[in-house]
Amino acid sequence: MKRIAALALCAGLLSLTAAAWAQGDAIAERKNGMKLMGGVTEAVKAAVDAGGPVTPLVPRIEQLLGEMRAIPSQFPPGSGTGDTRARDVIWSDHAGFLRAAENGAKAAEALLAAAQSGDVAATRTALGQVGGTCGACHRAYRGR
Repeated sequence: MKRIAALALCAGLLSLTAAAWAQGDAIAERKNGMKLMGGVTEAVKAAVDAGGPVTPLVPRIEQLLGEMRAIPSQFPPGSGTGDTRARDVIWSDHAGFLRAAENGAKAAEALLAAAQSGDVAATRTALGQVGGTCGACHRAYRGR
């Protein structure tokens, strides 16, 4: 009987540890993604401020777009505690959060198209739109 209780306790602890590990992975993944997106936007800003060229940034902007598209999957239920600034509203207003993420992805698509065209002015405008969607999402869904 004691062995069964001990095994049940171990199984429960392993389950909690696995859940904590998965949560930690989600938090680390999204933090890395946010850092990558910040680095890309800084590089694009530097290029447009210098007057171009912007087409060499296309591969990095493609990474930005990939990260923007991944945002919904980086906030699984239960990943709102720990070393994160994610606000509970992400899960209580999940539809709004998904709309904000989609707005960011659409803005990143426009930034990619502008950079692919080589048009520095269009890239500058599109970068401003990306920044606007990032700021809107952070104001609503990220704690300070």
